Amino acid sequence: MQILIVDDSELMRTIVEQVIVENLKDAGSRIRFFHAANGKDAMDIFNQEKINLIFLDWNMPVLAGVEFVREIRMHGNKVPIVMITSVTDSERILQAAAAGVNSYVEKPVRGPALWDQIGMFFKNAGF
Repeated sequence: MQILIVDDSELMRTIVEQVIVENLKDAGSRIRFFHAANGKDAMDIFNQEKINLIFLDWNMPVLAGVEFVREIRMHGNKVPIVMITSVTDSERILQAAAAGVNSYVEKPVRGPALWDQIGMFFKNAGF
């Protein structure tokens, strides 16, 4: 499984990866992580690699998270996308869903609370 974590905060990218690694200790060798600090770099990685799951912030330089999602969905790609963001107003949550986000996690979030919301994506993939 190849996972793309996109957030302009290096700390947040690290937290997401650590939560996954800690909860899937036995599957570590079957997971490869890619990190990007903005939507453009994420798009470059996405176009070069076979990404199976994306964790994405809304507010990023160069290409915002929701625009990244629209671009991917416009080409018919169904990769699961989890938006992890501090953007919490209902209008934006609906906008993210309409763009094609599969799940929405509000920041700040850590450890067990994060896993509670993202663990299903790994169970569905057989981890």
